[in-house]
Parts: sequence; C-alpha cells; structure tokens
Amino acid sequence: MKKTILLFVVCLFGFLPSLEAAQWYRGVTHAHSNWSDGNVTLEEAASWYQFHGYHFATISDHRILQTDPNRWVDVSQEKVDELDAKFGKGWTDTRTVDGKLQMRLKTIGEAEKKFNEPGRFLLIPGLELTAHTVEGDKALHMNPLNVTKTIPYPDDPTLAGTIRKAIAATREHGQAEKRPTLLIVNHPTSYYYDIEPKALIDVDEVEFYEFFNPDFQLRTTYTLNDEQFWTRENYWDIVSAFRTVAGKKFVYGVGADDAHNYLTLEKLTWIPGVTWICVRAEELTADALFQAMRKGDFYISTGMELDNIRFEDSTKTLTVDVKPEEGVKYRIDFIGTKKNFDRMEEPFVLEQTATNPTRAGFTYRFEDFGVTLKSVEGTTASYTMKDDDLYVRAKVTSDRPIRVPNEYEPPTETAWTQPYR
Repeated sequence: MKKTILLFVVCLFGFLPSLEAAQWYRGVTHAHSNWSDGNVTLEEAASWYQFHGYHFATISDHRILQTDPNRWVDVSQEKVDELDAKFGKGWTDTRTVDGKLQMRLKTIGEAEKKFNEPGRFLLIPGLELTAHTVEGDKALHMNPLNVTKTIPYPDDPTLAGTIRKAIAATREHGQAEKRPTLLIVNHPTSYYYDIEPKALIDVDEVEFYEFFNPDFQLRTTYTLNDEQFWTRENYWDIVSAFRTVAGKKFVYGVGADDAHNYLTLEKLTWIPGVTWICVRAEELTADALFQAMRKGDFYISTGMELDNIRFEDSTKTLTVDVKPEEGVKYRIDFIGTKKNFDRMEEPFVLEQTATNPTRAGFTYRFEDFGVTLKSVEGTTASYTMKDDDLYVRAKVTSDRPIRVPNEYEPPTETAWTQPYR
C-alpha cells in the first residue's frame, strides 16, 4: 500500500527552508524591471521578492534577457545614493555623458551572484516574448524560463504556429546549454480575448499558461461580449476538458503578478505580491522546480497557504488541507467537467467596431465546463471522482479580503490546485 507523506512545511513570508525533503517553494515567474518597462532596477525587483519571503523569481523583461554588460540609463544622484545604501557602497557604476549622470544596469549574472543562496533564494533567468501582430492584431506573450540568451520572437502568422515555434526554440536552447527550460503562455484573455482556448487545446506541446495574471485582464476600453467569450475560470476548464477527451496532457495553470510598479502599490498599477505559485519540490533548483511543475505539483495563491494537496490514483480522490489562520473562514470547492459535456464549438465572427478589434473564433456551451462537484466549509476536504467525471481541481476561498482589491480579482484570498484525473 502506498503511504501518503503529509508535508506540513509551507510557503510563507520569511520562511527559510531546508533541503532535507520535498517542500513548498513560493515563486513568481513573470515580473519586470527597468531593463524594459518596470520602474525599478533588476536588483531592486529581485530584492523585493527576496525580502517578502519568495524563494524564486524570474524578472522577465520584454524581448530581452538582461545580459548586456554595457547598458546605461540616465539617473539622479539621489537614486545612486539610494542603491548604494541598499546594496553596498560602490554597488552602482556611474558615468557622466554630455553633462548627464548615467548608471550601468546590472546584468542577470551579476544579480544571480548577489542574491542566489542555496535553499533560500533563486533567480531564474528569463524574458517575455512580446508581439501584438499575430493573426493581425492579437497579443501573444510568452515567457521562456532558465535561458541564457534572448530567444527571438517566432515568425509565424498563426497563434498555434507561434506557440509551437517558441516552445521548440526554448527546448532546443535548453538542450544546447544542457539546462532545464520551460515556457509559459501569458495572460490569454488580454487584451481582448486574444488567445482563444482552441489554441491551447490544439497545440499538444503546451504545458503551462497564466491562469491568473491580475494586471492583464480584459481592458475597460473594450465593450465585452459575454455570450461569445469565456471567463478566466471556464477557459481553464474548456482547455482541460477537450484535451482530456483527446488523450492529451493537462495544461497547468500559473499565477503571476506581472509586476511593473514597485513604488506606489495601489490597485490597477501592476504591483508585486498579488499572486504567485507554490511548488512542492525536492530542492530549490530550476531542475527540481520544473520537474515538480511538470507533474502538476504546485498551486496558485492570492494570499492563503495550503498545507497539503494529494491525489490518490487508486481511488481517484483529491484531498486538500488548508493552513488555517485564526479568525479566517474557508470554503473548498471541487470543480470539474462531466464526460457528457457538449462538444459543440460554434464559430463566430465579430466585426471591428469603434472600440473593439475584429475577433473570430469558437464559442461553447459554457455551463457544461467547470461545474461545482462538491463544496465544503472548513480547512480540509476530499472528493472522490465519479465515473462520469473527466477530472477534478480544487478552488479554496477565504473570507479575508485580498491585499490590494481591484475589479479583476476574487475579492478575498483564494488558491487553486491543478487538475487531476
């Protein structure tokens, strides 16, 4: 009989884990610095996550890995003094050009030397592949992780072809460099339902996508069409259901805050610390983290912590244990899709309007996807799959408000497990 090892080591601020057993590591896979459009330096972004108890972070600037040792930007003397006070006297390299003070941006290699500490904190190099012209005007962004150079944006006219080429380029780079890599498809619902579920259903190679990116939900400049389009929740279930009946692997969901603004920490300003993942891995290395993620051994959170997630293959039972906090109430919902769901994929075309771009795709019978199979009030619950269930995942909701409320998030702290079958 298999023994279930209960892991009570959790992912929380300030926790420094040992390397003795598999445990939860908290991390972010998508954030920015002033190498692109973030408002702090690479070292300040890394420091924010390290200081706030994260174990790993990828600062994924747009279209560039931070490797150029001769990249300079204008700077004030006050900023130089601030950086030197924070990271050590003489940390900042400066020069004066045409009467303007400039500083040299630190590379990812320099940042790794500064911040990486075995078992405690790991910077995973990466970048964000960014384009807004796929299939005419769609924005398809992707994050290759643990790369050593800037991966170019693939040249392909279709969403599916672009994703395939990006995954292949990331894998080939990893094989050439003898290092583990993975690729995440970013914020599929921005800017205006740009990446339809069918793109992830059809591309067998897709492993991960951003289920929750709080700063890249549908923009209020567009008039929404609820009848044709999907929500964040049922998008995942549409993909999971169709891939399951096709005999394909799950696409696992990731949460990332996509931070750009580390200074004001107000709602709708792309701030850090809004959502993250916790990965249960044997050690804090890219290889161990990626292996665990490819097994679906991680969860998404906007604040709460889970003690344990376990799925018993022999009984098809998913059990979730919350790490409770005093005075906070919890509800555990088990969510899935039934085998008899409507396979209808009805094509539609929405013509361009004064506010909306043209969109063509497929709509679905949305009520068939992501139905609630069971709900439990409390901190632990189990669900055994029925014969007509395709898969099951869990969503845990608390009654404690999230840190910085905005209209694109659940109003209270929430966590999501991966799907199981």
